[in-house]
Amino acid sequence: MRAYTFTEKAREGLRLRRTQSRDIILEVGEDVAVAVSPQKKEFLDRLEDSYRQRASGVVGFLPLIDRRTKTGHIKSAGWVSPAMAEVRLREIEVEGFFESSLNYDAEQGGLVYDRRSPGALLHVDTQTDTDGELTYLGDDYKVVRDGRVGRGYAQFPGTGVEVLAQASGPNGEAHTLLRLLPGASVRMRRSNSGDEWAERLLVFTGYALLEKEPKTGEKRKKAAQA
Repeated sequence: MRAYTFTEKAREGLRLRRTQSRDIILEVGEDVAVAVSPQKKEFLDRLEDSYRQRASGVVGFLPLIDRRTKTGHIKSAGWVSPAMAEVRLREIEVEGFFESSLNYDAEQGGLVYDRRSPGALLHVDTQTDTDGELTYLGDDYKVVRDGRVGRGYAQFPGTGVEVLAQASGPNGEAHTLLRLLPGASVRMRRSNSGDEWAERLLVFTGYALLEKEPKTGEKRKKAAQA
């Protein structure tokens, strides 16, 4: 299962942060977090420890960051040097871990490693201005009014979209953690966003998350006239 974060644009991976108590979580929004499973936390702890060992000068084989050749030697291609390990440790401290093969499993205690499931996780982490709003819309459908064809929107979440967690962002906007099935889409409208995007449509194809700017209002009229 793939995982994505949407702020101003979509990017692959969820940003996992370490807390003061050494737990590892995904911050969905203000005061709401989703933990990683004990198994995933153990892996990330071991990964960070491997970088720490390499940064301290250990050049022997470390299975989480090194690869072996067929003859048993450490592969030189992609080898993490002590200097590179220090950079990775600083990135983890400041930015956290970015993990892209994740699913949510309540029985296993949170976010788990998963490369086989066909869906995707999507963390919507975008912000509005202080007096702006972020609105989620469900599937669109055609509406005929007074002989004119327009569009309506079903209630969110739409087909193939599951809300796993929801919280308020810094300005009160709704941040969400969603699970998408292949073919599912998420449409968002943002008010008072200045020169930034006002509406976005995210579509998960089963292989990738596509980001589109829907044609609305004047854009539809111009597209029809083109």
